[in-house]
Formats: sequence, structure tokens, C-alpha cells
Amino acid sequence: FSHILFQVRSRSLKEFEIDGDERVNTLTVAEKEVVFRTNLSAGDGMQDPNKPSEAIIQRFPVTYVGMQLGLAYRF
Repeated sequence: FSHILFQVRSRSLKEFEIDGDERVNTLTVAEKEVVFRTNLSAGDGMQDPNKPSEAIIQRFPVTYVGMQLGLAYRF
């Protein structure tokens, strides 16, 4: 394969420790989750803390991924 493009659709925080104390449950949904969109519109500036944050979609190009498999046969 050549020129593959990976697109991240969402991210979520699974672990968050401070000095050995797990704190992921103290965060709001907006702080733990991000949903990537192709288009964003300007809102009123207020974000609902019970909904995931929104961001522009990120693309990660990979120029080459390959696998070779061979079979040799001699007469």
C-alpha cells in the first residue's frame, strides 16, 4: 500500500493519576472526550460539560506500509 491516510474520529481519556491517586472520575465529559469533525461552526462560546469537546479532524499520512511474502520453487 502507498499513501494511506489515517483519520482520528475521537479520543477519550482512560486514566489520569496524580501521586498514585486516580482522578479520571473527577473530570467532566468535555475534559475527557474529544470528537473530531470535518466542519465546526461558531457557537455562543459556551460548551456543555456533559458533552464531548469538538475539534477539527486530524489526518496522519503514512507514505508506505507494506508486507512481502515470497515462495521459492526450484526445478
